[in-house]
Amino acid sequence: MNTILPISFGTFLLCTFFLSTVFARDTSPNTYSAPTLRESGKVIARSGDVIQGLRISNPSGPCVVAQNVTNVTIVNNEIGPCGSDPHYQIGVYVNQASDLQILNNRFQDVSSALYAVNETRGKLLFEGNYATRIRGPMPRGQLVQLNQYSGPNITIRCNVSDQKIGGYTNSDGKVGPEDHINIYKSSGTQDSSIYIVNNKIRGGGSKSGGGILAVDNGGGSYVHIDQNLLVDPGQYGIGIASGSNIKVTNNVIYSSAHDWTNVGIYIWNQYPSTNCANNEVSGNYVNFTNKKGAPNPYWDSENCGKVSSPKKNDFAAKQLSASLWDNPFPSCAISLRKR
Repeated sequence: MNTILPISFGTFLLCTFFLSTVFARDTSPNTYSAPTLRESGKVIARSGDVIQGLRISNPSGPCVVAQNVTNVTIVNNEIGPCGSDPHYQIGVYVNQASDLQILNNRFQDVSSALYAVNETRGKLLFEGNYATRIRGPMPRGQLVQLNQYSGPNITIRCNVSDQKIGGYTNSDGKVGPEDHINIYKSSGTQDSSIYIVNNKIRGGGSKSGGGILAVDNGGGSYVHIDQNLLVDPGQYGIGIASGSNIKVTNNVIYSSAHDWTNVGIYIWNQYPSTNCANNEVSGNYVNFTNKKGAPNPYWDSENCGKVSSPKKNDFAAKQLSASLWDNPFPSCAISLRKR
């Protein structure tokens, strides 16, 4: 991919203001309110369940399954290890289920923390969770993957995905994570975009995956990626791979050079049979170095129409470094609300 010429407009002052407001207070979203966790095997959710205070593992498949249910809360648990096949060590598997809250859990040694599929009613809140040792391999390897999971009130907020830089090696020699957050053939609505906000993402070593991707494999729209912090997230930071009405705003992205690094933000319709239009990239701060040691903050393939930028991007944010990770987490109070 090509390098876009940097834009400079008072970088340091603007970015300092942004970081001091967005990452101002540490609310420690990955600590637990439950003093003691009870050991548990696989959990199958029923409508109306509150699943909490458990240490859940399953040697033969997903740890938590929510299928054909509504109004389920999964809160204050440790989840993992899950499964023996590296493709199916899923922490929480959601299929045709809506009105779900997944809050303040710790995921470890999973192929993906949340994998949600086959839903059109929406209503999903994934908030305040912490994940490490996401192992993949592809097609798994995510903190969150939505696969044809669409509708209003879908929010991925205030989570931490802290992975080894270079990825974890599985028994088959493949590494994870792939994309930390992957929106695959999924859509919000005109009045309620899929909202991905205030997440902290670090680590990975995939030559195809990276930080946050929308919309993978086309067929998606109305996604807003806002105020996330990404440090050495993989091959790319944030990508628009197709889709319409996607916003990438006010994110902070840093990567040093690795064998797998390429570009900080890109927009490229990789699926020409699908629509790619009415997208926005604005207000972002990027310092991203490709594997050749050259700055490569942004690339536009110019096959998605005009990309709007109501706020200037800083694609030469030299003050950004890996130490950004140590900034306090944004203020993200978890609200156990009935929606």
